[in-house]
Formats: sequence, C-alpha cells, structure tokens
Amino acid sequence: MMQAFHASIARHPMEVFHRLRRRFDDDVIPLAEIHVGFHRSLPLVIALVPEALAKLIRHVEKDRRWLDAGTFAVDIEQRVEL
Repeated sequence: MMQAFHASIARHPMEVFHRLRRRFDDDVIPLAEIHVGFHRSLPLVIALVPEALAKLIRHVEKDRRWLDAGTFAVDIEQRVEL
C-alpha cells in the first residue's frame, strides 16, 4: 500500500500529471486527486503533512513570486509492504 502527497507550483494541470508520472510512475495517474490550492483538512493531508511543512506550503501558495519561479515541489510518500 502506498499513500502519497504532492504539492507544486504549476501553470496547467498537465504539469502536475507529468510530475506525478515522473515521480511515481503511470500506475498512480488514474488514482490521483488533483486540487487547486492547499487543503489542510483532507484526510490524506492530515495523515502525511506535518504542520511545519503545511505552514511552508501555505506561505508559498500566498506568495505569487513562486509562480514565476515555478520550482517549488513537495513529495511525501508512505509505504507499507506485507
């Protein structure tokens, strides 16, 4: 079982799909839930994203200069193998 969280700056949703494909492979694409903005209340976010990192993501989301840079990305994954 794998759970993953990805946050990044993108100008188009396809950029996010390309990043997910590079990071996690094609198998993850049909399962991906893409949201505009950071949603701290989502169960997966609560489970995987520490508060300090959530604050950083919120800061980047509000600071429009990051959009021009286009270089911000966070990947967190949790795997359980039985």
